[in-house]
Amino acid sequence: DSSAIFAAKIGKLYLLKGNLKVSEAWLRNATARLPNLSRTWYNLALIDRKTQRNDSLYISYLRKSYRLDPNFSAVIDSLNTHYHGKKMRKNAISFINESPYKKNALFELARHKHIFPNHHIPFYAN
Repeated sequence: DSSAIFAAKIGKLYLLKGNLKVSEAWLRNATARLPNLSRTWYNLALIDRKTQRNDSLYISYLRKSYRLDPNFSAVIDSLNTHYHGKKMRKNAISFINESPYKKNALFELARHKHIFPNHHIPFYAN
C-alpha cells in the first residue's frame, strides 16, 4: 500500500524534526494499513523512548520490528543497549533463544558488548 509507505515516510520526517505527536499519528496510520514495515515499528519505539512513557511498550515495538527484520542493526543495537543498561541478562538470553535467527548480528553484538559471557549462551560454539 503506497499510502502506508507515504505515511511512514512523513512520520519519520516529523520524528527527525522533533514533532513526536504528529510523527506518532502518521506512524500509527502507517502500521494500521501496512503492519509489516519494520522501520515504522522501530520509529514508534524511538518515540516511546523519547517520551519515556512505557518501558514494556518500547520493548514490544522493538521486538515487533526485529521479528519483521532480524538483520536491522539499529533495532538490534537498541535491544542490546536496553538489556545491557537494565542488567537484564536473562531477558537478553531469552530473547535470543526465542529468535528464529540465533546466529545473526544480535548474537554478535551482544557478545561484543559483553552483555553475557560466551559460556552462558546455550547455542554458542567456538
